Amino acid sequence: MAIVIEEQRERFGFLNVLLWLIILIILGYAAYYIFFKKPELYEVATPVNFENTRQLVNINLDPGEVVSSPQFQALKQYFTPPTAVNTGRTNPFLSF
Repeated sequence: MAIVIEEQRERFGFLNVLLWLIILIILGYAAYYIFFKKPELYEVATPVNFENTRQLVNINLDPGEVVSSPQFQALKQYFTPPTAVNTGRTNPFLSF
């Protein structure tokens, strides 16, 4: 005959309740700072040279004009584009 001895476990111990309380407080604190707290806004002074960038707003770029320009045509291609190579089997799930 076998003798079975089981330990009695505490279901709701003080440490378990304290641990769950700490976890809930941490989760609540994190949720508050992620979803509800508004970030502080800082006033930033614009740099002096920032006024020069207003000229860039008025520039109109035409891609066809850029591609057909002599400066673009003078560019050299130093590498060849890769070619498509068939590797592997057509159906990798077939048995060998």
